[in-house]
Amino acid sequence: MTGLIGRKLGMTRVFDAEGAAVPVTVIEAGPCPVVQIAGNRIELGFGARKPKRAARALLERSRPSRARRSPSRSSRRASG
Repeated sequence: MTGLIGRKLGMTRVFDAEGAAVPVTVIEAGPCPVVQIAGNRIELGFGARKPKRAARALLERSRPSRARRSPSRSSRRASG
């Protein structure tokens, strides 16, 4: 599985060699910690969420080894 995990910041344009404007999307792709490992699947997180707004299951997954890390705003699973 290939792809990006991030947050859309907006749209802008860049100019190619001929001077034509090409619309592009600006994405903030940041650190994506491994949230959960299950068999041959991993779950990656992105962003931060207030602990009081997170589901209890998400809170349990975000604290392996009792790390002081806030739960991820979004997460994606990948198998490989």
